[in-house]
Amino acid sequence: MLKLPVRNTLTLLLAAAVLAGCAAPGTLDLTPQGGTPSPAVTETLRPEPTRTPTVTPTPAWLVPEAELSRVRLLVLHPWVGESGQALDQLAAEFNAANTWGIQVMLESTGSTALLYDRVEQGLAGEGERPHLAVASPEQAFSWDELSGQVADLQPFVQDGAYGLEDPAGEIFLAGLQADGRLLGLPLLAGTRALFYNQTWGGELGFAAPPATLDEFREQACAASVHNLADGDLDNDGTGGWYADADALTVLSWMRGFRQQDPGGSTGLEYGFDSPEAEDALTFLREMVDDSCAWIGRQPTAYEYFANRYALFYSGSLPETLVQARTMQRLGSEDVWTVIPFPGEDGPVALLDQTALVVFEGSPAETLSAWLFARWLAAPERQAALAEASALAPVSAAALAKMAGFRSQNAQWSAGADLLSFAQNPPSRGSWRVARLVLEDAAWQSLQAYLTAEDIPFILEQLDATIREVGALEGY
Repeated sequence: MLKLPVRNTLTLLLAAAVLAGCAAPGTLDLTPQGGTPSPAVTETLRPEPTRTPTVTPTPAWLVPEAELSRVRLLVLHPWVGESGQALDQLAAEFNAANTWGIQVMLESTGSTALLYDRVEQGLAGEGERPHLAVASPEQAFSWDELSGQVADLQPFVQDGAYGLEDPAGEIFLAGLQADGRLLGLPLLAGTRALFYNQTWGGELGFAAPPATLDEFREQACAASVHNLADGDLDNDGTGGWYADADALTVLSWMRGFRQQDPGGSTGLEYGFDSPEAEDALTFLREMVDDSCAWIGRQPTAYEYFANRYALFYSGSLPETLVQARTMQRLGSEDVWTVIPFPGEDGPVALLDQTALVVFEGSPAETLSAWLFARWLAAPERQAALAEASALAPVSAAALAKMAGFRSQNAQWSAGADLLSFAQNPPSRGSWRVARLVLEDAAWQSLQAYLTAEDIPFILEQLDATIREVGALEGY
């Protein structure tokens, strides 16, 4: 399959397009219906005919457990470091203790991008075929849409003998459902959120973090004015929001301006060419123009935030631990926290999920993969993986086991609490490509060589480029 250098290609496409534009102006109701019939006075009631019992078909994956002893599962994952070590330890525990004799073989690809390619090759017969992968929802949707080889886990979840004792909440399951099928078992989750310096905000005269878009802009601009007037030339032009174009950051701002979920008859229709998306990008562009948001030279904002070059920046749940270590290393005593993005209809936070995706195989392989996935998703093991990865478990019971971790990591705890109302990003395979196009378009909209007047054209090109690149990728 042709693999395009998506980000570089899109940058050139959008830049060329903008320059050209400038040059030329049931649940089923099982309750019995009706009341109890009254017998006729002069008639003798005839006995009801004997009803034939309903036979529940045996699932195709249900095989004698004796057949599972011969199964060797290949499980692919992207984790390295502590996360990979924790998974290695758990897999070894499963191999030694499970009564079926199932043996799990782990393979780390080192990144989510390499994981996608490795699975794709295996499903196409170009390498060893995996039985299970630790992956994102959009990867699961993509493998299902392009290969049709992702197993539906809904029958397993609902099975009386092999189902879940502690299922994930609806918000996590919803992000993995397609046409009544469940394409993955939720395992861990994070969210994109705003990191906020409470101490500095208080010194600027604000008693609480911003709850609205206007309050966010007011506080960011006040920080910028402060840094401009403090006599330190090195921090001039900084102080507000450290701008980034991460897909979940941009989509969070757009959701804050009431941008709707993708629609259309195909998986490549996203509808970013809308008044709501234009309002969001214009809001950010004007903040940059007014020096209330700024683009740094360093790839991360950790030191900027610790040194009060930024009152806000957008980050992920695992980054809370990195930021805490950076504050300690640089000797900052500022109190800071994690808050949702402000929105016109209330706070916004977007999910970033990790799931266990099972691939179609023989009945014994499919059942074995589910049994390992179910075992790994138990609360105590979710909690262990969450602490190793600094992501949050999707089980309330697992989160309850992390009281010590939460007390030692207050900002992580604040970020994990946002999951209670978080929203899912687009539930479709093409989001894997569309998110890269969105990042590129948002980055273009913040550059000095463009203005707010260019944003409508950028959004028009955004939707067109998603369709073009997505079609080349096979969606």
